Amino acid sequence: MYNVTTDPIEILSGTNNRLHPVYVETAKDVGSDSSKSLGYLKSFLKSLDSANKKAGSDAKISGAKGNITNFSGYDDIRTSMSFLDKHISGNSFYKNLKDIYNCLDSYTNSYVEAYERNVTIAKAEFECALHLLVMGLAWSTANYLEMAHTKDGSIIVKKRIGRSSPMLTKLASDMASRLKSTDHKSYLQQIVKGKTMLKQESGLDLTYLTEGDIMDVWKIFTSITSGIGKGYTVGKRVLQTIKRSMFGIIPLIRICLYFRYKKKADKILALQQQVAFIKLNIDQLQNKKNMDPAKKEEIIKKQQAVVEAFNKKAEKLLAELSEEESEVVTELKKNDSEIKNDSSKNDDFGL
Repeated sequence: MYNVTTDPIEILSGTNNRLHPVYVETAKDVGSDSSKSLGYLKSFLKSLDSANKKAGSDAKISGAKGNITNFSGYDDIRTSMSFLDKHISGNSFYKNLKDIYNCLDSYTNSYVEAYERNVTIAKAEFECALHLLVMGLAWSTANYLEMAHTKDGSIIVKKRIGRSSPMLTKLASDMASRLKSTDHKSYLQQIVKGKTMLKQESGLDLTYLTEGDIMDVWKIFTSITSGIGKGYTVGKRVLQTIKRSMFGIIPLIRICLYFRYKKKADKILALQQQVAFIKLNIDQLQNKKNMDPAKKEEIIKKQQAVVEAFNKKAEKLLAELSEEESEVVTELKKNDSEIKNDSSKNDDFGL
Protein backbone atom coordinates (compact mmCIF):
# COMPACT_ATOMS: atom_id res chain seq x y z
CA MET A 1 0.00 0.00 0.00
CA TYR A 2 1.06 3.57 -0.59
CA ASN A 3 1.80 5.91 2.26
CA VAL A 4 3.23 9.38 2.61
CA THR A 5 4.37 11.50 5.53
CA THR A 6 2.51 14.64 6.55
CA ASP A 7 5.12 15.60 9.15
CA PRO A 8 6.94 18.77 7.96
CA ILE A 9 10.03 17.84 9.98
CA GLU A 10 10.25 14.45 8.27
CA ILE A 11 9.86 16.14 4.88
CA LEU A 12 12.57 18.69 5.66
CA SER A 13 15.02 16.26 7.27
CA GLY A 14 14.41 13.34 4.92
CA THR A 15 14.11 10.81 7.75
CA ASN A 16 11.43 9.58 10.14
CA ASN A 17 14.04 8.54 12.70
CA ARG A 18 13.44 10.97 15.55
CA LEU A 19 16.81 10.12 17.09
CA HIS A 20 18.69 10.89 13.90
CA PRO A 21 20.89 14.01 14.26
CA VAL A 22 19.39 15.60 11.12
CA TYR A 23 15.85 15.07 12.40
CA VAL A 24 16.73 16.50 15.82
CA GLU A 25 18.41 19.53 14.27
CA THR A 26 15.53 20.17 11.87
CA ALA A 27 12.99 19.92 14.69
CA LYS A 28 14.97 22.49 16.65
CA ASP A 29 15.17 24.82 13.65
CA VAL A 30 11.46 24.56 12.84
CA GLY A 31 10.52 25.29 16.45
CA SER A 32 12.74 28.35 16.70
CA ASP A 33 12.26 31.95 15.58
CA SER A 34 15.41 31.82 13.47
CA SER A 35 15.70 32.95 9.88
CA LYS A 36 16.35 29.30 8.99
CA SER A 37 12.96 28.35 10.41
CA LEU A 38 11.21 30.99 8.34
CA GLY A 39 13.29 29.93 5.35
CA TYR A 40 11.83 26.45 5.66
CA LEU A 41 8.37 27.96 5.76
CA LYS A 42 9.04 30.08 2.71
CA SER A 43 10.08 26.93 0.83
CA PHE A 44 6.86 25.22 1.88
CA LEU A 45 4.85 28.19 0.62
CA LYS A 46 6.66 28.15 -2.72
CA SER A 47 6.02 24.45 -3.04
CA LEU A 48 2.35 24.95 -2.17
CA ASP A 49 2.04 27.79 -4.66
CA SER A 50 3.50 25.57 -7.39
CA ALA A 51 1.20 22.66 -6.53
CA ASN A 52 -1.83 24.94 -6.43
CA LYS A 53 -1.11 26.24 -9.93
CA LYS A 54 -0.66 22.71 -11.26
CA ALA A 55 -3.89 21.50 -9.73
CA GLY A 56 -5.90 24.45 -10.91
CA SER A 57 -9.34 25.32 -9.64
CA ASP A 58 -12.17 22.83 -9.50
CA ALA A 59 -15.15 24.88 -10.68
CA LYS A 60 -17.66 22.66 -8.86
CA ILE A 61 -15.90 23.20 -5.54
CA SER A 62 -14.72 26.79 -5.96
CA GLY A 63 -18.23 27.72 -6.98
CA ALA A 64 -19.30 27.28 -3.34
CA LYS A 65 -17.14 30.32 -2.51
CA GLY A 66 -16.34 29.13 0.99
CA ASN A 67 -19.85 28.06 1.99
CA ILE A 68 -20.24 24.29 1.97
CA THR A 69 -24.04 24.55 1.85
CA ASN A 70 -23.72 26.31 -1.53
CA PHE A 71 -21.70 23.41 -2.95
CA SER A 72 -23.54 21.77 -5.85
CA GLY A 73 -22.98 18.34 -4.31
CA TYR A 74 -24.06 19.31 -0.80
CA ASP A 75 -27.25 17.23 -0.88
CA ASP A 76 -25.21 14.20 -1.98
CA ILE A 77 -22.83 14.77 0.94
CA ARG A 78 -25.72 14.82 3.39
CA THR A 79 -27.39 11.78 1.81
CA SER A 80 -24.22 9.69 1.80
CA MET A 81 -23.53 10.66 5.41
CA SER A 82 -27.02 9.56 6.43
CA PHE A 83 -26.38 6.11 4.96
CA LEU A 84 -22.91 5.89 6.46
CA ASP A 85 -24.26 7.02 9.85
CA LYS A 86 -26.63 4.08 9.72
CA HIS A 87 -24.07 1.44 8.78
CA ILE A 88 -20.55 2.54 9.88
CA SER A 89 -21.05 5.29 12.47
CA GLY A 90 -18.21 3.88 14.60
CA ASN A 91 -15.66 3.74 11.77
CA SER A 92 -12.66 5.96 12.62
CA PHE A 93 -12.10 7.07 9.01
CA TYR A 94 -15.71 8.14 8.69
CA LYS A 95 -15.57 9.94 12.06
CA ASN A 96 -12.67 12.03 10.74
CA LEU A 97 -14.67 12.88 7.61
CA LYS A 98 -17.51 14.09 9.82
CA ASP A 99 -15.05 16.27 11.77
CA ILE A 100 -13.83 17.78 8.49
CA TYR A 101 -17.43 18.44 7.47
CA ASN A 102 -18.17 20.12 10.81
CA CYS A 103 -15.08 22.33 10.56
CA LEU A 104 -15.90 23.40 7.01
CA ASP A 105 -19.34 24.33 8.26
CA SER A 106 -18.19 26.14 11.41
CA TYR A 107 -15.50 28.17 9.57
CA THR A 108 -17.95 29.36 6.90
CA ASN A 109 -17.59 33.05 7.78
CA SER A 110 -13.78 32.94 7.50
CA TYR A 111 -13.83 30.96 4.26
CA VAL A 112 -16.44 33.23 2.66
CA GLU A 113 -14.38 36.25 3.66
CA ALA A 114 -11.31 34.56 2.14
CA TYR A 115 -13.09 34.44 -1.22
CA GLU A 116 -14.22 38.04 -0.90
CA ARG A 117 -10.67 39.18 -0.14
CA ASN A 118 -9.07 36.69 -2.57
CA VAL A 119 -6.87 35.13 0.14
CA THR A 120 -5.60 32.24 -1.95
CA ILE A 121 -4.04 30.15 0.80
CA ALA A 122 -7.31 30.06 2.77
CA LYS A 123 -9.27 29.36 -0.41
CA ALA A 124 -6.91 26.46 -1.16
CA GLU A 125 -7.52 25.09 2.34
CA PHE A 126 -11.31 25.19 1.90
CA GLU A 127 -11.22 23.60 -1.55
CA CYS A 128 -8.75 20.90 -0.53
CA ALA A 129 -10.66 19.99 2.62
CA LEU A 130 -13.93 19.86 0.66
CA HIS A 131 -12.30 17.76 -2.06
CA LEU A 132 -10.96 15.38 0.59
CA LEU A 133 -14.42 15.17 2.16
CA VAL A 134 -16.07 14.30 -1.16
CA MET A 135 -13.31 11.87 -2.09
CA GLY A 136 -13.48 10.25 1.35
CA LEU A 137 -17.26 9.88 1.25
CA ALA A 138 -17.17 8.43 -2.27
CA TRP A 139 -14.48 5.98 -1.17
CA SER A 140 -16.36 5.07 2.03
CA THR A 141 -19.62 4.53 0.18
CA ALA A 142 -17.92 2.30 -2.37
CA ASN A 143 -15.71 0.54 0.14
CA TYR A 144 -17.86 -0.02 3.22
CA LEU A 145 -21.33 -0.44 1.71
CA GLU A 146 -22.64 -2.99 -0.73
CA MET A 147 -26.00 -3.46 -2.35
CA ALA A 148 -27.74 -6.79 -2.72
CA HIS A 149 -31.11 -7.98 -3.91
CA THR A 150 -33.33 -10.41 -2.07
CA LYS A 151 -35.45 -13.20 -3.48
CA ASP A 152 -38.55 -11.05 -3.39
CA GLY A 153 -36.85 -8.45 -5.57
CA SER A 154 -36.15 -5.75 -2.99
CA ILE A 155 -32.76 -4.05 -2.66
CA ILE A 156 -30.87 -3.91 0.63
CA VAL A 157 -27.78 -1.91 1.57
CA LYS A 158 -25.47 -3.59 4.03
CA LYS A 159 -22.07 -3.08 5.61
CA ARG A 160 -18.94 -4.81 4.36
CA ILE A 161 -15.40 -4.93 5.70
CA GLY A 162 -13.81 -3.24 2.69
CA ARG A 163 -10.15 -2.73 1.88
CA SER A 164 -7.60 -0.51 3.60
CA SER A 165 -6.21 2.78 2.34
CA PRO A 166 -3.44 3.95 4.67
CA MET A 167 -2.79 7.16 2.77
CA LEU A 168 -6.38 8.39 2.71
CA THR A 169 -6.86 7.26 6.30
CA LYS A 170 -3.86 9.23 7.54
CA LEU A 171 -4.71 12.26 5.43
CA ALA A 172 -8.27 12.40 6.79
CA SER A 173 -7.06 11.89 10.36
CA ASP A 174 -4.41 14.60 10.15
CA MET A 175 -6.71 17.05 8.35
CA ALA A 176 -9.46 16.59 10.93
CA SER A 177 -6.98 17.03 13.79
CA ARG A 178 -5.48 20.17 12.25
CA LEU A 179 -8.77 21.85 11.40
CA LYS A 180 -10.18 21.20 14.88
CA SER A 181 -7.25 22.78 16.72
CA THR A 182 -7.72 26.10 18.50
CA ASP A 183 -4.50 27.39 16.94
CA HIS A 184 -5.82 26.73 13.47
CA LYS A 185 -9.06 28.60 14.03
CA SER A 186 -7.04 31.62 15.17
CA TYR A 187 -4.58 31.23 12.27
CA LEU A 188 -7.38 31.16 9.72
CA GLN A 189 -8.98 34.30 11.09
CA GLN A 190 -5.63 36.11 11.09
CA ILE A 191 -4.64 35.03 7.58
CA VAL A 192 -8.03 36.02 6.15
CA LYS A 193 -7.93 39.45 7.76
CA GLY A 194 -4.40 39.78 6.43
CA LYS A 195 -3.11 43.24 5.76
CA THR A 196 -6.08 45.01 7.38
CA MET A 197 -5.51 43.28 10.71
CA LEU A 198 -1.75 43.70 10.61
CA LYS A 199 -1.95 47.36 9.79
CA GLN A 200 -4.26 47.91 12.75
CA GLU A 201 -2.20 45.81 15.19
CA SER A 202 1.32 46.71 14.09
CA GLY A 203 0.92 50.16 12.56
CA LEU A 204 2.77 48.97 9.45
CA ASP A 205 1.77 50.18 6.00
CA LEU A 206 0.82 47.01 4.12
CA THR A 207 -1.09 48.59 1.24
CA TYR A 208 1.18 46.85 -1.27
CA LEU A 209 -0.27 43.44 -0.38
CA THR A 210 -2.77 42.03 -2.85
CA GLU A 211 -3.41 38.72 -1.04
CA GLY A 212 -4.01 37.16 -4.44
CA ASP A 213 -1.25 34.53 -4.27
CA ILE A 214 -0.18 32.04 -1.65
CA MET A 215 3.26 33.62 -1.61
CA ASP A 216 1.72 36.93 -0.51
CA VAL A 217 1.53 35.33 2.93
CA TRP A 218 5.30 35.64 2.89
CA LYS A 219 4.98 39.40 2.60
CA ILE A 220 2.76 39.32 5.67
CA PHE A 221 5.43 37.37 7.53
CA THR A 222 8.23 39.71 6.58
CA SER A 223 6.10 42.71 7.48
CA ILE A 224 5.42 41.32 10.94
CA THR A 225 9.07 40.41 11.34
CA SER A 226 10.25 43.90 10.41
CA GLY A 227 8.00 45.25 13.17
CA ILE A 228 9.49 43.11 15.93
CA GLY A 229 11.79 45.11 18.15
CA LYS A 230 10.15 48.39 17.16
CA GLY A 231 7.40 48.35 19.73
CA TYR A 232 4.98 46.09 17.89
CA THR A 233 5.06 43.23 20.40
CA VAL A 234 1.81 41.72 19.16
CA GLY A 235 3.60 40.80 15.94
CA LYS A 236 5.64 37.97 17.43
CA ARG A 237 2.58 36.35 19.01
CA VAL A 238 0.70 36.52 15.72
CA LEU A 239 3.71 35.18 13.83
CA GLN A 240 4.08 32.19 16.17
CA THR A 241 0.44 31.19 15.75
CA ILE A 242 0.56 31.53 11.98
CA LYS A 243 3.89 29.72 11.66
CA ARG A 244 2.86 26.81 13.88
CA SER A 245 -0.43 26.29 12.06
CA MET A 246 1.05 26.66 8.60
CA PHE A 247 3.70 24.03 9.25
CA GLY A 248 0.78 21.75 10.18
CA ILE A 249 -1.64 22.50 7.35
CA ILE A 250 0.65 22.93 4.32
CA PRO A 251 1.69 19.26 3.94
CA LEU A 252 -1.99 18.28 4.05
CA ILE A 253 -3.01 20.86 1.44
CA ARG A 254 -0.16 19.71 -0.79
CA ILE A 255 -1.35 16.09 -0.73
CA CYS A 256 -4.91 17.13 -1.53
CA LEU A 257 -3.71 19.35 -4.37
CA TYR A 258 -1.84 16.47 -5.95
CA PHE A 259 -4.92 14.29 -5.67
CA ARG A 260 -6.75 17.01 -7.60
CA TYR A 261 -3.90 17.31 -10.07
CA LYS A 262 -3.69 13.54 -10.64
CA LYS A 263 -7.38 12.69 -10.42
CA LYS A 264 -8.44 9.80 -12.62
CA ALA A 265 -12.13 10.32 -12.06
CA ASP A 266 -14.50 13.06 -11.05
CA LYS A 267 -14.97 12.29 -7.35
CA ILE A 268 -17.96 14.60 -7.14
CA LEU A 269 -19.66 12.78 -9.99
CA ALA A 270 -18.64 9.45 -8.43
CA LEU A 271 -20.32 10.41 -5.16
CA GLN A 272 -23.44 11.57 -7.01
CA GLN A 273 -23.63 8.25 -8.82
CA GLN A 274 -23.14 6.21 -5.64
CA VAL A 275 -25.83 8.22 -3.86
CA ALA A 276 -28.22 7.89 -6.80
CA PHE A 277 -27.90 4.11 -6.68
CA ILE A 278 -28.37 3.98 -2.93
CA LYS A 279 -31.45 6.17 -3.16
CA LEU A 280 -32.97 3.31 -5.11
CA ASN A 281 -32.95 1.37 -1.87
CA ILE A 282 -36.71 1.67 -1.86
CA ASP A 283 -38.64 -1.55 -2.02
CA GLN A 284 -40.69 -0.96 -5.13
CA LEU A 285 -42.65 -4.09 -4.36
CA GLN A 286 -43.68 -3.03 -0.88
CA ASN A 287 -47.45 -3.10 -0.31
CA LYS A 288 -48.01 -4.48 -3.80
CA LYS A 289 -49.16 -7.96 -2.88
CA ASN A 290 -51.53 -8.26 -5.81
CA MET A 291 -49.00 -7.28 -8.45
CA ASP A 292 -49.06 -9.01 -11.81
CA PRO A 293 -46.31 -11.72 -11.79
CA ALA A 294 -44.87 -10.51 -15.11
CA LYS A 295 -44.64 -6.93 -13.83
CA LYS A 296 -43.04 -8.15 -10.61
CA GLU A 297 -40.40 -10.11 -12.53
CA GLU A 298 -39.65 -7.05 -14.66
CA ILE A 299 -39.05 -4.91 -11.56
CA ILE A 300 -36.86 -7.61 -10.01
CA LYS A 301 -34.67 -7.66 -13.11
CA LYS A 302 -34.31 -3.87 -12.99
CA GLN A 303 -33.39 -4.02 -9.33
CA GLN A 304 -30.77 -6.68 -10.02
CA ALA A 305 -29.30 -4.47 -12.75
CA VAL A 306 -29.07 -1.59 -10.27
CA VAL A 307 -27.17 -3.76 -7.79
CA GLU A 308 -24.72 -4.96 -10.43
CA ALA A 309 -24.13 -1.42 -11.72
CA PHE A 310 -23.51 -0.08 -8.20
CA ASN A 311 -20.98 -2.80 -7.38
CA LYS A 312 -19.15 -2.39 -10.71
CA LYS A 313 -18.84 1.37 -10.28
CA ALA A 314 -17.71 0.91 -6.69
CA GLU A 315 -14.90 -1.43 -7.70
CA LYS A 316 -13.85 0.90 -10.52
CA LEU A 317 -13.70 3.87 -8.18
CA LEU A 318 -11.65 1.98 -5.59
CA ALA A 319 -9.21 0.85 -8.29
CA GLU A 320 -8.83 4.42 -9.59
CA LEU A 321 -8.15 5.78 -6.12
CA SER A 322 -5.54 3.09 -5.47
CA GLU A 323 -3.74 3.98 -8.71
CA GLU A 324 -3.99 7.65 -7.86
CA GLU A 325 -2.35 7.15 -4.46
CA SER A 326 0.73 5.71 -6.13
CA GLU A 327 1.06 8.68 -8.49
CA VAL A 328 0.50 11.22 -5.71
CA VAL A 329 3.30 9.68 -3.63
CA THR A 330 5.65 9.92 -6.64
CA GLU A 331 4.79 13.60 -7.19
CA LEU A 332 5.16 14.48 -3.53
CA LYS A 333 8.63 12.94 -3.39
CA LYS A 334 9.65 15.21 -6.25
CA ASN A 335 8.10 18.15 -4.41
CA ASP A 336 9.89 17.30 -1.16
CA SER A 337 13.23 17.63 -2.95
CA GLU A 338 12.21 21.07 -4.14
CA ILE A 339 11.53 22.13 -0.55
CA LYS A 340 14.92 20.96 0.67
CA ASN A 341 16.79 22.67 -2.15
CA ASP A 342 15.22 26.04 -1.47
CA SER A 343 15.43 26.14 2.33
CA SER A 344 18.57 28.30 2.47
CA LYS A 345 17.17 31.13 0.35
CA ASN A 346 15.95 33.35 3.14
CA ASP A 347 17.98 36.53 2.85
CA ASP A 348 15.05 38.87 2.31
CA PHE A 349 14.08 39.08 5.97
CA GLY A 350 15.63 38.97 9.40
CA LEU A 351 14.79 38.78 13.04
